[in-house]
Amino acid sequence: MKKLFAFVLAVVVMTLMSLSVVDARHDDDDTDNTCWTCGGTGDCRTCGGSGYVSHYFYGEEECSDCRGSGKCSDCGGFGYN
Repeated sequence: MKKLFAFVLAVVVMTLMSLSVVDARHDDDDTDNTCWTCGGTGDCRTCGGSGYVSHYFYGEEECSDCRGSGKCSDCGGFGYN
């Protein structure tokens, strides 16, 4: 019976220790919430924030990624997620 108790206690302790490691890693990810698409600028990477792209044959047209707003489509122009 003592061996079973020691085994269960060891499993519980190891589980709790592993959860604290996972929580620490998760906290590190939360501290840097800069948008990876625009790099924190909030500008659309496709059109550079202008809302329009130039084509050689077609001339200038509305950017398909931001739909003319010039804002990053992933963060909405805020620069962070």
